[in-house]
Amino acid sequence: MSIRKAPWLQASILALALGLALAWWTQRGLAISLPDVASVKVPCLSYAPFRRDGANPANIGMDISPAQIEEDLRLVKTLSSCIRTYGVGKGLAAVPAVAAKLGIRVRLGVWLGRDVLANHEEMEIALALTQKYRDTIDVLIVGNEVLLREDLVPDALVAHLKDAKARSAVPVSYADVWEFWRRHSSLKQYVDIVTIHVLPYWEDQPVSASSASKHVFDTIHDMQKEFAGHPVWLGETGWPAAGRQRAGAVPGLVEQTQVLRDVMLRAAKEQVDVNLIEAFDQPWKRTLEGGMGGAWGLFKANGAVRMSFAGPVREDAYWWRGPLGALVGALVGVGVGFGFMRGSSEKRSFENIAGYTLGLALIGIVAPAHLDALALWSRDAKEWMIALFSAAVVLSGTASLLRQLLDPAAQPSPRSMVMRFALIFIASLWAWYLWVDPRYRGFPIALFYPAAALSATVIIKPSAWHWQGLQALVMLALALSLIYFALAIIVNEGLANTQAVVIAILWIVIALAQLLACCPRPRAKA
Repeated sequence: MSIRKAPWLQASILALALGLALAWWTQRGLAISLPDVASVKVPCLSYAPFRRDGANPANIGMDISPAQIEEDLRLVKTLSSCIRTYGVGKGLAAVPAVAAKLGIRVRLGVWLGRDVLANHEEMEIALALTQKYRDTIDVLIVGNEVLLREDLVPDALVAHLKDAKARSAVPVSYADVWEFWRRHSSLKQYVDIVTIHVLPYWEDQPVSASSASKHVFDTIHDMQKEFAGHPVWLGETGWPAAGRQRAGAVPGLVEQTQVLRDVMLRAAKEQVDVNLIEAFDQPWKRTLEGGMGGAWGLFKANGAVRMSFAGPVREDAYWWRGPLGALVGALVGVGVGFGFMRGSSEKRSFENIAGYTLGLALIGIVAPAHLDALALWSRDAKEWMIALFSAAVVLSGTASLLRQLLDPAAQPSPRSMVMRFALIFIASLWAWYLWVDPRYRGFPIALFYPAAALSATVIIKPSAWHWQGLQALVMLALALSLIYFALAIIVNEGLANTQAVVIAILWIVIALAQLLACCPRPRAKA
């Protein structure tokens, strides 16, 4: 290929990358039509009050006030006249009284863990509440996913269930993922109701949003057959509005809306009682479950409505941030390009302007998406510092690639070479984490997208410069490790996980650009 033609091919690659990013943002702004739910009354909603900044049930000495509970339940009542709770500590013992005042039914939960004394206290408070508020409480749910978490052995759980059956003024149940009910089916003799959780996103074999409702009700039907003679209640089902993809299960507002509307419509058709998780986002869950954990609510943590059961839905009402970022980046790029005009030929100046315009537009268009990712996945000051440092390193490496695009014959500065090493190292470290511990980690697509596009242009146009000596050996090792981990991620996640496939491809392209510089090719003749 002629070097004289290469700049136009390189510009085309950057323009294509920019166009793909613009299409992604545009798609997020489209109004998607989904089936409406005739009645917006949700049969029941999971309620926990730990939605405000710093609220966490693990905090010692923290109690939620009855005033906040009433404020929460007034919002909940706009969607449902039934709530499911998970404990009576941390001020939650006030829930039945507030619910009775507002005309809300309660499915009262008892939180059981590894602390024997805390379990005893929970049981005593909850059993007393069933006596006092038997006209408000429909069922006492003794323990939530205790067997899944392995907090209690089955015999210890049975002891609590027997105690509850003997002293509760309302029917007794236990709640767990449907698979654990199947493994411990003998528990049915100690409960009045079998409460199952069916969460398609979290299944060992994740289910896509389009198939989620079918999976939920197929599971209900199977469990009704298995536990014939016992009522089977769907105690939890839902979908995260944000987070990382698992196989074909993609988190998002559109997907959440689709799943919950489908479940509501089918529940009404089959006259099945269901409980959606959950009323409010619980930010503290991000510590345990990653970005997904804090994004299951029908209401956001601040009390604003997230999703509706009627009308079209947009994934991102602020989708225009991406195109705006591209415009700002392009304008900055024009200014930077003109800054390099002095002492250059007219043609070279035009290439500078075009290169900086496209390169900085590409950085600008992904910047809002990466800021969203930072807010979603950074859970404390330490993680924010690490994330911002990583972003600075990747951005510096990206700038180094842009300079190489504009002047491939120039020797990179020592600083530029260090940032190139750092870029590959950060990418390799991130890929390694996603390989060994992927469940609660996101895919940093926006962060590495510009670097990958610029790396593709470097691959297209041979450079006179290449890594030498020890530098070449180190870069060779980093590039090969990045390619290895990227391929391992695809194997682990499967081809159905498009987010995993995309980030793996981006990292492979970035690695190849530096790998080829370790083994220089003969330059094509002009």
